[in-house]
Amino acid sequence: MGKAKGSTGPSRWPRGHGLIASFGYAMRGLVQVWVSERNLRIHVVAAWAVLALAQLVRVSRTEFLFLLVVITVVVAAELVNTSVELLTNLVVRDRHPVAGAVKNIAAATVLVAATGAFTAGLVVFWPYLPRLPALVLAGARSRPLVAVAHGAGILGLAAAGMVMPRRRL
Repeated sequence: MGKAKGSTGPSRWPRGHGLIASFGYAMRGLVQVWVSERNLRIHVVAAWAVLALAQLVRVSRTEFLFLLVVITVVVAAELVNTSVELLTNLVVRDRHPVAGAVKNIAAATVLVAATGAFTAGLVVFWPYLPRLPALVLAGARSRPLVAVAHGAGILGLAAAGMVMPRRRL
């Protein structure tokens, strides 16, 4: 490890600041959160199920994009919540009311995002609700490989998420 600019000791962080290294660090972060945070795994399984349903009932491109955006907001909020919790745990070793408030507010961010995403899903799927079972069956019949792939992926992620031991970072 090299020295940080202006410091007298070695740097705590590796030097790789290139684009490839940045993507590597981001992927490492995603894997770390995936392994440690059950709620992220729940959000991802739910998101995949919603996108599969959207594909089977053939929502419009605009509606699909809308769903992708709100799903991205929920996942991003979960990542920020995890970061805030980890940083709070690092800085405050003992229980402290302000640390608890910070963690609660970060968790509330996820709740607000998830509630917004749920509402957006209702808005998108509302017109399809009366015929939803028929639309899903028709979509599965017309594109069986898509239905099987989605089903297998959702079940696989759900099963992996349930059996995966929870490891704290």
